[in-house]
Amino acid sequence: MSFTSVEGKVAFVSAASGIGEAVVTRLVKEGAKVTVADIQDELGKKLVEELNSGKTETVAIYEHVDVTNWNEYLAAFKKTVQVYGRVDIIVNNAGIFAEGDCLFDDSDEPPNALKMIDVNLKGVLNGTKLGIRFLKQNGKDGGVIVNTSSIAGLFNSPLVPIYSASKFGVVGLSISVAITVTVHNIRINVIAPSAVDTPMMKSVIHTIPDDHKVEMRKVVDAFIKLFTNPAYNGEIIALYPGGVSAFVEKSIYELPTKLNEGMKQVINKYGDDFRKSNKQTDEASTYRELITEPIALTPKDNRIINHSELPSVKDELSVTLKVNIAAHGPSWATIFHKGGENGRTPSLFLTPNTSHARPRFSITDNYSFGIDSIGDGLLLNRWYHMAYTLSNSERRMDFILMVQKVLFNDAPLYIGNDLVEDAITGQINNFRYYNFRLSQKEVLIDYMGEDPTKSNEIITPSNGTIAPSNGTTVYGYSCPETSGVLAGSIIGSFFCGMIFPSQIGLQF
Repeated sequence: MSFTSVEGKVAFVSAASGIGEAVVTRLVKEGAKVTVADIQDELGKKLVEELNSGKTETVAIYEHVDVTNWNEYLAAFKKTVQVYGRVDIIVNNAGIFAEGDCLFDDSDEPPNALKMIDVNLKGVLNGTKLGIRFLKQNGKDGGVIVNTSSIAGLFNSPLVPIYSASKFGVVGLSISVAITVTVHNIRINVIAPSAVDTPMMKSVIHTIPDDHKVEMRKVVDAFIKLFTNPAYNGEIIALYPGGVSAFVEKSIYELPTKLNEGMKQVINKYGDDFRKSNKQTDEASTYRELITEPIALTPKDNRIINHSELPSVKDELSVTLKVNIAAHGPSWATIFHKGGENGRTPSLFLTPNTSHARPRFSITDNYSFGIDSIGDGLLLNRWYHMAYTLSNSERRMDFILMVQKVLFNDAPLYIGNDLVEDAITGQINNFRYYNFRLSQKEVLIDYMGEDPTKSNEIITPSNGTIAPSNGTTVYGYSCPETSGVLAGSIIGSFFCGMIFPSQIGLQF
């Protein structure tokens, strides 16, 4: 929510021509990565090819999306997170200007121009709802949504009443949601330009005098302003004929004083309840799923989660995830690492060339303590479920701890490249961070995709085999009952704890 530059950010932009094309071109120029979504496949793919030309990494992808089709939209958002690891900026810009915007004909058929309501308003509604869903995953960092309306969405437009209605709807939706969405660290703003020379306006642009048009450069400048100023929320930038831009006075949209006071009480209660719920959740045994859909990693990629966005930890924690390694690297690889240069609680690395798991944490007088190498190296192109557990009070992680104290820290958690070691080449998904130590039963519940904090399923691992619901054989091993022993478990490599033998592998 608070970023002041688009550099390093990921944007999802609907429309591959006109304003959409200009916005993604500027974003990439300023260091962002983008997903371009449109139904014009040839045009979109060509734009993405041009944006990626001369780059050393992928900075743009194209996804076929009909903005009125929820499933296509959802799939494109998931693909964005899979490729880039996150999304920070949403631009709901796709729109049409259809013929038949008239209510005075005597036809028995419904107005043809109703399609504008579907694309211009329903499409923005879909993009806004999905935008909020995926921006919430950024926690404290949140993100920003900018929706494209029109001057016709601010003033009466007797020649295009249906188009005007669709754009008024965009304004109403945006400024209403903006009031409550701040609790999720998300901002929503609106751009309302006058006539811009775009493919959508080709049928009428020749009828508009040049001094009544708006330069594309000024439109894009307005978008960048709303992306990068954390103070702007619920704002509407109108770009008037002749290129004059101004913020619309928001007070004209406010409820009368008496009604407004009642509404504020409801909104404040919503925010208080949300924050209270989050606080209670943090204080209880809980977890946060930091990554849901698979994300692709290369050695320089990472996800950074601030300490404040993680469940509050006292003296226990667990991390579970699924990982698929595409290539063994010649250097150490980081799966996750919290603590920076002065701490490693928790952290998990893979050895060079062989990908042996090396879980670490920090204790008194030893910043990097743990197991040097576990079992056989992980095989390539197989999904492994991993569970890292740690308890200071129980002194458990499968090696002698004696009486040293585990040192937790308030540094960010790096998933992938931790600025010292590279990330793996491969994929990670279902990354969960717990504020308690998972038992063997709870590790199995997590493996099967359930919530260990809520499940009533009774699973009692012991020496021998257990067959979960998907038919994969899981082996359970008891850890030695030795005073001062730390016990943890990484599924996918053999050592004390729950394991899935490497020779079986997992097919999810």
